[in-house]
Amino acid sequence: MKNKLKIPTEIAKSTNMSVSEVSRSLKTLKDKKIVVCLNEDKRIGRVYSLTEKGKEILNCIESMK
Repeated sequence: MKNKLKIPTEIAKSTNMSVSEVSRSLKTLKDKKIVVCLNEDKRIGRVYSLTEKGKEILNCIESMK
């Protein structure tokens, strides 16, 4: 996800997960303030981005590779 905005279907395609799995995961990540939904009022086509906390976590993971 890095700095790119994505909708759940794009995430599902790039991770080989189902859209329902992605949606459940995004809810958990949102609850932990790792991602944020930028258009919460939309039912379809919600756009997600990493928060600063999420970017820090991603940087830690990438530095371990």
